[in-house]
Amino acid sequence: MSTTSPQFAPLAQLAADLRSGRTTSRALVETALERIADPSGQGAAVFMQVDADHARAADAHDALRRAGTVLSPLSGILVSIKDLLDIESQITHAGSRVLADDPPAQKDAVARLRRAGAVIIERTNMNEFAFSGVGLNPHYGTPRCTASPVSSRPRAAFRSKATCRCRRRSIRSAPTR
Repeated sequence: MSTTSPQFAPLAQLAADLRSGRTTSRALVETALERIADPSGQGAAVFMQVDADHARAADAHDALRRAGTVLSPLSGILVSIKDLLDIESQITHAGSRVLADDPPAQKDAVARLRRAGAVIIERTNMNEFAFSGVGLNPHYGTPRCTASPVSSRPRAAFRSKATCRCRRRSIRSAPTR
């Protein structure tokens, strides 16, 4: 495995690790599923829906890679989809309980990602109807700041450059106009 933890590795590094054989798509999926299921983590607040069996289809990408076929740089890379985009045969809630009884989507807004070989890990939570940049969701929970796991601050702190520790450093060092 690479020297950077897969949970924080840049996309280019994950693709390079897959290309070199330092990791597999299946290993990335299993790591992600373990973290999502961890009761001390944010999985329940971040993910609206997880289809582990579908995500484990990553084995097909590993087999293609072993045979010398790589569909694209995204082949075997895990991607989560905001609950605002349609995934065929699933209900798009847009972060709201109001849409819970809507019919499942007939078309897949992420078809190009799938054709490129991305492994859809499923739906991530969002604020209701994408109406605010704050990130709060009273219906499905509000994730804490990912840069400060012990913080009780909601994920909104991560988005607000003024309040999250990791963002404050970048603000202080950012050039002014």
